[in-house]
Amino acid sequence: MAHINMCLTKEINALLNNGLSQNSLLIFSQLLFCETEDDVMRLLEENGIHGSRMQEKSHSGLPEPGSLIPDEWIDSLDMDFLNNFEVGEYVGYKEPSPEEEVYCYAVVVEHVNTTAATEGVVSQRYKIQIGQNDFLEVSSLDLYQFKRPESSPSLSKNTCRELVVLDHPVGARPNHSRTSAKSLEEIKKEIDERLKEIWGLPEDERRKAIRRLYLKWHPDKNLDNTKLAEEVYKYIRQKIVELEQGRSGKGGGFGSTTTNQRHSGTQRYQDTRSFFKQWDREASRHRTGRTSFHQRYSSQEFNFWTFHSRQENSQTNTAEAQRWVRQAKCDLAAASNDKGHSATEWVLFKVHQAVEKALIAAEYKTNGLQPSNCAIGALARQVSQYSLSLCNLPSIVSRMKTLGVDGKKTQYPNYHPLPLIPSDSYSAQNEQEVLDLANEVLTKIQKYIS
Repeated sequence: MAHINMCLTKEINALLNNGLSQNSLLIFSQLLFCETEDDVMRLLEENGIHGSRMQEKSHSGLPEPGSLIPDEWIDSLDMDFLNNFEVGEYVGYKEPSPEEEVYCYAVVVEHVNTTAATEGVVSQRYKIQIGQNDFLEVSSLDLYQFKRPESSPSLSKNTCRELVVLDHPVGARPNHSRTSAKSLEEIKKEIDERLKEIWGLPEDERRKAIRRLYLKWHPDKNLDNTKLAEEVYKYIRQKIVELEQGRSGKGGGFGSTTTNQRHSGTQRYQDTRSFFKQWDREASRHRTGRTSFHQRYSSQEFNFWTFHSRQENSQTNTAEAQRWVRQAKCDLAAASNDKGHSATEWVLFKVHQAVEKALIAAEYKTNGLQPSNCAIGALARQVSQYSLSLCNLPSIVSRMKTLGVDGKKTQYPNYHPLPLIPSDSYSAQNEQEVLDLANEVLTKIQKYIS
């Protein structure tokens, strides 16, 4: 039996171009003796091999499920629609809005059993958690894994061993000239196979899958290999148009069957083009978000997992956070005292000071440092990621700004057209609403800090 096992190990290694190291070969041969998943996990743990899923299930240091994924992390979502998901996996979930691209963090809690009619990776369904008591059953096409940039194990500071397939056979020199694992023709063939599989899906699922394939190869999302991405991107557009116009393949397009029967080929072409434009805008948004990340964190790599691991280990400063909240409450009390005394600009200014200090307090609680950008809109968007209870802060602050809350316009005449001054520019009827909104912000942040 051991002889058969070793022969099988060698054959598998040969299929991997002899990419397994000697240590990995020994562990792999032992894995073939395992009869259950528990046996596999026990063997891996004994050898110091910890899979990424195992490490993620605690979700320590990660944003709470249900909180919105900010623009700067959307490009870290893997657009491949053939991914499998595991129970306990921390993922991104795209909310079902065809016009608006909104993602939130989620945790997979169950793989829902599928019927024979929905077999296949593309048609899998999962139950996810997006809040403390908020669960949804969704399609696998609504879920996204966070990318894991490849890195050399020798450069990792992790002391755990990893079962790794090498980039080149043992004893051979790596081919540094290789820019892509697959040629353009191989990728085109794969695209054809994917589209054939996609075109048999129900309308809504078909649109989701095509969108993901389109975005996966969009040049704005492949800045390290734009030349290849541009060729694949053009090929995908061409094939989708052909399928829409009925020149190859069978089945409907983005619209329902009745719509395709009713519309002319020209109308279907126009509908397809409108989706292309929408997805191009989304890809541009992803690129802008990633650029924003690099501008904000110039010294850090664009890696969702390592970034949040550092955030978890960062030094918090609860005492300083509480000090800033105390002053925020004093500012809000001063604003309340000015209500109804023909000093609306001072009410709005003091509310701005109170909200700004409360948001800075949340930053001290989370990161231990005062943020470099203290604009309340930007601060609210950042702080909203720290807890599900804070997720609506951006909308509250946006409403307050609409009502006149501002640190400069409420104080300086040059922010107003002649001959107006701040005292002339604000209506007293909004004072109570502004105070109520500010109180809501402070209450949420004080609970978060406590």
